[in-house]
Amino acid sequence: MANAKGSYQRRYYRRTADSTLPMEHYELQDMFGRRPHPLIDIRAKAVLKNITVTKASGSATLWVSFYFCNIGRAVLKHACLTFSPMESLWKHSGAAHSSPFLKTNAPVDRDLRVVSERGIIYPEDTTKAVRFEFGISWPPSRPDLEILYWAIGEDCSPEEGSCVVLWSSIIDRFEANMGLPEIGIPCEVRGLA
Repeated sequence: MANAKGSYQRRYYRRTADSTLPMEHYELQDMFGRRPHPLIDIRAKAVLKNITVTKASGSATLWVSFYFCNIGRAVLKHACLTFSPMESLWKHSGAAHSSPFLKTNAPVDRDLRVVSERGIIYPEDTTKAVRFEFGISWPPSRPDLEILYWAIGEDCSPEEGSCVVLWSSIIDRFEANMGLPEIGIPCEVRGLA
């Protein structure tokens, strides 16, 4: 009977459906008791609310909510989200942090920082962190909205990315769902490499 360990190459192999492949270093670490780590995943949701439109003009509020997710296998401690300066985007009407996150002092070159109040986010848990509100006039004539963020936590890799809301998607969704009090708007969260 053959060992899993190669006799001359000092390599370990794993079986697949039709062959055996050399194991990667991280697979060996996972197999032999390496401590699991949390893994940050930031998600966003955009909603158009408070819509009032007449024939020629109108107004609405665009809510962009950020969710802090732990998709790793360990508890995430000291979760923190920091956002880019909002002046560089638009004049926004406010940012509301959501429990269990608290607003704290941001670094000089950043606009907003929220940290987890209870201190931990469990594996496979999603927690709402912050909601931005933007007052918009109709028809919209601004550049696409992009919010840059930095997410960190204890014992995990930081995540840097952006959330993009396209004006074309707002207009398309609005025209397709006219008359509804609230319209979900597609937004794209992109990691920065």
